[in-house]
Amino acid sequence: MADGVDDGDDAWHAVVLALRGALLDGADGDLEVAAYLLELLDLLADDEDEEENMPVLHRFNPADPKWTEAEWRLVFRFQKADMERLKTALQLPDEMYSAGGRKKWSGMEGLCVVLARFAYPNRLCSLRQIFGRRKSDLSEIFNGTLMFIANRWRDLVLRIWHPWLAARLEQFASAVARKCPLKNVVGFVDGTVRPISRPSVGQRLFYNGHKRVHALKFQSVVTPDGLIAQMYGPVEGRRHDSFLLQDSGLLQELEGHFNRPNPEPGTPPVYSLYGDPAYPLRAHLLTPFRGNNIAPEQQAFNRLMSAARVSVEWEFGKLLSLFAFIDFKKNLKILLQPVSTMYLVCALLCNCYKCLYGSQSATFFSTEDHPVVPPTLEEYLLL
Repeated sequence: MADGVDDGDDAWHAVVLALRGALLDGADGDLEVAAYLLELLDLLADDEDEEENMPVLHRFNPADPKWTEAEWRLVFRFQKADMERLKTALQLPDEMYSAGGRKKWSGMEGLCVVLARFAYPNRLCSLRQIFGRRKSDLSEIFNGTLMFIANRWRDLVLRIWHPWLAARLEQFASAVARKCPLKNVVGFVDGTVRPISRPSVGQRLFYNGHKRVHALKFQSVVTPDGLIAQMYGPVEGRRHDSFLLQDSGLLQELEGHFNRPNPEPGTPPVYSLYGDPAYPLRAHLLTPFRGNNIAPEQQAFNRLMSAARVSVEWEFGKLLSLFAFIDFKKNLKILLQPVSTMYLVCALLCNCYKCLYGSQSATFFSTEDHPVVPPTLEEYLLL
């Protein structure tokens, strides 16, 4: 599938030919005007041809000594020494092919193209200087690798119950209890609005009146180690957080799995998530005290819980700072690109990053005697 930002050669030349024909047919004898406009079109076409016919640059080589560690992390986000481990953990094959089998690339090159594309709101012609490939090749490599990762790991992002989480529920409850008055909270749930380019159809469906943008919405559960345990979505930007909660089936999963096997006396028998006032109060889903006339003790409780719940916002911010491409709404065209897939894959890659290098939330909830450490990359990816 061609990339939605950079049109292919055939589409460009078809536009030029159509405009040339329209100008000649509508010139009404004013040949000077027609000739001038045709000259401008030819210049634009020559510029496009010049870009596509640039001398082929040397192909991308991760082992090239020109890549300093600082430059590598700036472009690809991960440390150079961890790239092979990340490729193996994501189960990317050594050789990958486009849908028609016309293009072949290595799994490492595909991973690097995806990371470089997401790192900043760049264009494919900018990546050409790094990878030495044509824009059409880079588009196929990006989309092919993106869909491979999404198809292989989608359930890890969309569902909440995983072995790495089950083994850490008690540790998470203790970590949150050191900051808050509740003894059974193991994570925080919140909805996030991701702005997109205004679609040409269905604008009312995607318009979020609160943020005043066209958007997709996702529901995220963040644990004290900073990982996004669940990223459910997308739904239309006009939907409320309560709709996301019902549609995701999160409460049913919590009721089925988030129960203490042998609770001690005075300890809640279930593990719970904590959300903002938009969510209903349930045994597995706790919320702040509501109302303007609440007691001072309730106000103090809300302040303490709010200070802990801000970790959700930290991790949303980290996701967008690591992969700024998904924060540039003019690039996010839902009728031309797999926008929701890109966001989910970025959430997965962000979790992989935290498994390797830690997170702000893990530091916040850690103490010297009780550190909160994310799972290893292999533990997270169930290897």
